[in-house]
Amino acid sequence: MAWTQLFGEVGSELFVQLKGAVQDADASFDFAVVATVEFVGFLSS
Repeated sequence: MAWTQLFGEVGSELFVQLKGAVQDADASFDFAVVATVEFVGFLSS
């Protein structure tokens, strides 16, 4: 599941899919990466 999430986020970032959908695409990407890393257990909140 984590691989799918990260793959989707990177693809969205590379192909500018978030432009117009969110106000701050960089913050959205950062949030998604941190959430995925926490889900996997590499980082505790």
